[in-house]
Amino acid sequence: MHIPDWLAQRAAAHPARTALISAAGRFSFAELDQCANLLAAQLVALGLQPGERVAVLAHNSAAYVTLIHAAPRCGAALVLLNTRLTASELQFQLNDSGARVLLYDAAHRDLAARLSVPGLGSHGLENLFLPPPNLPPLGGGTPLSTASGTPLPLEGGTRLPAPSGGGLGWGAISPTY
Repeated sequence: MHIPDWLAQRAAAHPARTALISAAGRFSFAELDQCANLLAAQLVALGLQPGERVAVLAHNSAAYVTLIHAAPRCGAALVLLNTRLTASELQFQLNDSGARVLLYDAAHRDLAARLSVPGLGSHGLENLFLPPPNLPPLGGGTPLSTASGTPLPLEGGTRLPAPSGGGLGWGAISPTY
């Protein structure tokens, strides 16, 4: 099944239009698209292979939105974890989902440190939003900042409940486009 890359399409059609408004400001479709390209390359640099799962333990934020668009670009499936669950509940979901990587925000760093799954890599989202040296971007991405040099924000907006366990299917997010 082919899932269209709506962000890339919007960035090509209307690059300067606002795609995202966060506590740090407005971000255009072109800026968000560039950030998604680089984040996808960073996921590949972590050793993520197409078809593997990435678990996410984070509040809604610009980084979260970027990750939702970056994961499919490198063939990864997202497992969005509910931030209100206990460590034992999250531990079960991580084991059950087969996630290879866990990405977390600063608010969940301590909780993520208590989760232990054999073969699971664990990384802070803020670490992925630092441009690594000599990383070949997918699709010609640029550093994870806006054209004006403003870093893509990691702080959250509103919290929405995230599905837990399996990956988020296209049918669940397609109405948002």
